[in-house]
Amino acid sequence: MTAIEFLRRYRPNSLVKSSARGEYQLAQHDSFKINGESSVWHWKSRDIGGKSALKYLIYVEGVPFVEAVQLLCEESPMYIPVQHEAVERERPPFRLPNPAPNNDRVTRYLLGRGISLPTIRYCIARKILYESAEYHNCVFLGKDPQGVPKYAALRGIYDYGKPFKREAPGSQKQYGFCIPPMQPSTTVAVFEAAIDAMAEMTLCG
Repeated sequence: MTAIEFLRRYRPNSLVKSSARGEYQLAQHDSFKINGESSVWHWKSRDIGGKSALKYLIYVEGVPFVEAVQLLCEESPMYIPVQHEAVERERPPFRLPNPAPNNDRVTRYLLGRGISLPTIRYCIARKILYESAEYHNCVFLGKDPQGVPKYAALRGIYDYGKPFKREAPGSQKQYGFCIPPMQPSTTVAVFEAAIDAMAEMTLCG
């Protein structure tokens, strides 16, 4: 049994739709994300992931291995996974927000978050960060090896209300925001959010 089928069948009240298309999170753990089609899940705060209901029960709900197996063996689910091609057909075309005439508001916001001006300018100059014309959100871009944008994370710059966080339609998660090194390097640092990466660059600068 896959994790998403288990959750839909036995934990329907725990599943909450996230801001990303086809993705859900747990009501009690908002850093837990699971794809509604592939069942691939990742618990960011604990850096664990999987796909099966067995692994979910063991690592998320803390059920002992033997008990988890016994629980699942009592069921005989008939689950036919969705073909990858079908998922791709449903993916909307990738669409980036239109850029604002300048990046002044995003710059002010990031400065207020403790990001240095050289770091902000470095990212803007490499076209991995810009300000959207509508709502003036931060737009963090992820590019493929050819430098073509394939992913965009949107982050609101206003402090009131619930923080706005969303991905642009059609974003492909395998292409994350990446700050290119200023000089040759053999080290890769991984962060949960784009602003975290910029903060690290600020500290190291």
